[in-house]
Amino acid sequence: MRWLIDWNLAFDPFHPPRRIYIPTPVHEEGVQRIAHAFASGGFWGAMIAPSGYGKTAIVDEAIARIKGPKTSAVRVDGAIDGPSLYAQIAGSLGRRVPPGASLAVAWRSLREARRIRGAMKMNVFIAVDNVHMICDPESLLRLAALESSPASRTFILTCGRPQGDFEILTDNMYLLEIERSGTRIRPRRLSRDETDAYLNAKLAAAGAAESRFSPRAVSRIHVHSKGIPRSIDRLAKRSLIVASEQGAEIVGPPLVDSIALEFDTDFNYINVEENAGLI
Repeated sequence: MRWLIDWNLAFDPFHPPRRIYIPTPVHEEGVQRIAHAFASGGFWGAMIAPSGYGKTAIVDEAIARIKGPKTSAVRVDGAIDGPSLYAQIAGSLGRRVPPGASLAVAWRSLREARRIRGAMKMNVFIAVDNVHMICDPESLLRLAALESSPASRTFILTCGRPQGDFEILTDNMYLLEIERSGTRIRPRRLSRDETDAYLNAKLAAAGAAESRFSPRAVSRIHVHSKGIPRSIDRLAKRSLIVASEQGAEIVGPPLVDSIALEFDTDFNYINVEENAGLI
């Protein structure tokens, strides 16, 4: 793609060919809290945030740090009910479940997969992403019944958007573990300086030696995206593409403002002159 060549980028930093973790303070806090909850003997954790805040990036990095010879760490996504949830987890742990299996069959397969890990004295870390899509929240509570012992612990991390059933569910799981370590994580939006560091880290990973955005352009990106990582990515990428088409040497604030107007429904365009206190 021409814009990548113009900006001397080896690949698209906002849709890289492999996972790239950007350790912003927000993301790093989430990773460390998950890792600490697991290491300290906890059984459950929940991460709640709107779409685009980086929940999956946090989970994937936590899994990369947690998994090892004595720990199986998996993330499942896309489950809509108990059978699909249990089948996905069992499959990730090496126990294939036939398509269309009933709730009972899928649950037995999951328990057997967990039993095998227990016989090997392995810990099991299970992250369930997008749990707000599951129509049967009680199926998540049932995961608390999976085998767990000091020699082979089970840790469940649920991740999803702040919706009624999910938040009630996390309260119920917390009550189940009132005497033990239950961790709740709520990633926040990035600050202006964190947005700057986030953009620079992404560009550097793709080979850029310096920022491609002026300081005030970064401020505009932060304001329009409201510090939400996914929105930052979309706005920054589109700005780089258009700046390349215009032959610009750096992305300036007027261009960012015009791109934000294109994405008006997504970014709820803010008149920066009227909201100078935000930047």
